[in-house]
Amino acid sequence: MTFRPIRSIRRKIREINHHSRRVERDIFDRAQSIGFVVSAPLALLAVDRMDSWYIRNERTVLATARVFVSIDNDDLRAVMIDDATATSTIIPVGTIPLGTVDLVEPIDRRGWPLVSSSTQFPTESDVRSDARVTGSNRASKRAAIVAATEPLFRKADLVRIDESNTVHLASWTFSWCAWWCILALATTLAIAPFRFAWFLRRKLRNNQRQGRIDRCHCPNCGYNARESILRGVCPECGSELYERPEY
Repeated sequence: MTFRPIRSIRRKIREINHHSRRVERDIFDRAQSIGFVVSAPLALLAVDRMDSWYIRNERTVLATARVFVSIDNDDLRAVMIDDATATSTIIPVGTIPLGTVDLVEPIDRRGWPLVSSSTQFPTESDVRSDARVTGSNRASKRAAIVAATEPLFRKADLVRIDESNTVHLASWTFSWCAWWCILALATTLAIAPFRFAWFLRRKLRNNQRQGRIDRCHCPNCGYNARESILRGVCPECGSELYERPEY
């Protein structure tokens, strides 16, 4: 036993199917559908290629230390500073500033439009010698400056010695969807001129056939079929005079 609402729904569906006009898909619709499906694996390839082609190199300063040298015994003393006190650090008595060391973390960010993966490299020490130190001293003291600041950076647990790779899954998925849409849109734009030309040809052809029908000519071959109107068949090509098939 079938409930009345279900029977009503089935009856409505049959009426819709009976009175609905079937939409035929042409070759351009099929080509666009195929392009949409093929764009999915091509988008995966595009995301993978952008990881190799679009790389942004960034250098992040994790910490800064300033090194002073004693005038009496050439001992080095390192003091951790920040951006707020970098220009106003008090110089200890009996010392002169020898240089400033920035602990830098190089990072490669890959992918477009979003960063799909990143690589963090081991930290590096960027030495900026004081302007009052002569050129020869600046060159000879570089290794000593770095060695003096290394214990401070290690104590703050900022030194990285290993390289690490990270895949951002959410960004990777968004990039894949974005490339899928871009490739599908490119397929649509590539087909658009041919679709438009085909539409114009069909429109002109239909106008020509309608003009022949209005003059009582055969819509197919253009033969003057005034004498054969009652027969309904063109004596020249045998096509029906009252039918106007769509081209």
